[in-house]
Amino acid sequence: MGGRDSVVAVVDETTEGVSVWWADVGLKPDPSMSRLCGAWVLAPGDDETLESLTFMRIVLPTKAGAQALRNAGVGADRLLDVDATVAAATAIRDRCQEAFDSEQARREPSKRLRAPKWPPFPDPLDVEHPPPWDVNDPSGAIGRTALSIAHWLAALCSRWEDLEAERLSRPLLRKLDGASERPLPVVLVGV
Repeated sequence: MGGRDSVVAVVDETTEGVSVWWADVGLKPDPSMSRLCGAWVLAPGDDETLESLTFMRIVLPTKAGAQALRNAGVGADRLLDVDATVAAATAIRDRCQEAFDSEQARREPSKRLRAPKWPPFPDPLDVEHPPPWDVNDPSGAIGRTALSIAHWLAALCSRWEDLEAERLSRPLLRKLDGASERPLPVVLVGV
């Protein structure tokens, strides 16, 4: 997963217009790049730009954002299932822990392994009331909800990167799931 396939377009609408924030949920970007990779505030009725910003991307709309997409005649066939994505990441973490526990149980006490330190995933996301992201934003509240959601996605990816680093540091777990870093296990609605 990379390029357009790994970019989530977070869409929200306020009375000022439609805001779109892109968040890259693929493999860890170059250190000089941010996971937040684009932001736009569109004037009402700028349907062509909205379609362009969401085309072939994963979309995560708020209720108002979903309505803006419908009003623009923009179909989003790749909707992010946030809860299922977190559940998939948690299941992988738990499977790694189970493999570690099984190996630990079969070892003699003198040959015990150092326990993994799995990162906690962010609290569940309420798309309509995301955790606030405090920024010095001269534009006021325009795009604030979409920005908060994009930051939440970036935090989830950061924790996933930490999980992968811990997994890859252990030969037992590399055997279980491969020796290459994997992107966040993104789950789409209805897939």
